[in-house]
Amino acid sequence: MCSGGVLSLQRPRAATVSAAGAAIERSIRAVRACRFSVLLLGALALGALTAPSASTAASWLELAPLGRHAAAGPPVRAGVSSPGPHATARTAVRHGPTVTAVLGSLQHSGAISETSYRQYYSTYLAAKRSLGRLRGTRASELGAVIANVTAMAAAGSLDASRLPAVFLTLDRNRLWWTTEPLLSSGERVGFASSKLVWEYYPGQGIEIQWLATFGKANGYFLSGHENANLRQLLAEAIPLASKRAGGIAWEYLFRFDGGMPPWTSGLSQGTGIQVLARAWSRLKEQADLTAAQQALGIFQTPTPSGVRVRTPAGAHYAEYTYAPS
Repeated sequence: MCSGGVLSLQRPRAATVSAAGAAIERSIRAVRACRFSVLLLGALALGALTAPSASTAASWLELAPLGRHAAAGPPVRAGVSSPGPHATARTAVRHGPTVTAVLGSLQHSGAISETSYRQYYSTYLAAKRSLGRLRGTRASELGAVIANVTAMAAAGSLDASRLPAVFLTLDRNRLWWTTEPLLSSGERVGFASSKLVWEYYPGQGIEIQWLATFGKANGYFLSGHENANLRQLLAEAIPLASKRAGGIAWEYLFRFDGGMPPWTSGLSQGTGIQVLARAWSRLKEQADLTAAQQALGIFQTPTPSGVRVRTPAGAHYAEYTYAPS
């Protein structure tokens, strides 16, 4: 399934837990970008899976970081360090609606409730206030996340379905850069009472690493005795999917290699479908099967909304929605 790339499976080392309950994992391996042309999506959606061996089931399984991200981080041109976080945020709103205007419009139209509006507005205001008190790397990282949210609002892509993931990302970055240690490129972190995996991309803050998150869920499935953890992780992940390509997708909300948020990956989405189908085959929870079926949308839709690319040999599936070649 991979041409010229490596898919790495590894066991994590012990994580460091901070006073605020955030865990830092220090066992990252760089991998080369992986291209793939065929996904057995029908089999995945139906849960047609082989049983794991005893040795495999006993280990915690994690898929390697997405593409080139952990190897080098985003290019400097994609970050915010050059003009500064405040200047980048101002530039993003110059030609489009502001975040607060978008939130107000969504509340007024009934797309979100008054309670949700107040929660999102408070999160945004708290992040901007924190940014004003930060300096150096911490200001640059939180500023970059705010700038990405601002740019999505200005571009008209900050719709109601994206708000849960966008504002969770904003709040986690506010918490991290105001209370937690500085990180190395590609370092993965977690938060208390959550199973999601976050990864540090210099110049873009910490972001949900969906490939690693779904790989972690696969590890829970393969262990054979961590069904509670599997349930919790998927219960967190499913509501964070956005509407995309006639279905749902777990999107990346940062700038990378020419791609502007929100974008998604055929590789991480395929892994998500796999573990959702596996979970349904064992737990028989309808939400898992429904999400797996809805997540097929990007594989049926051409780029840039989806990942389907027509070729003389048949359909290929792009690793990134913004890079069909």
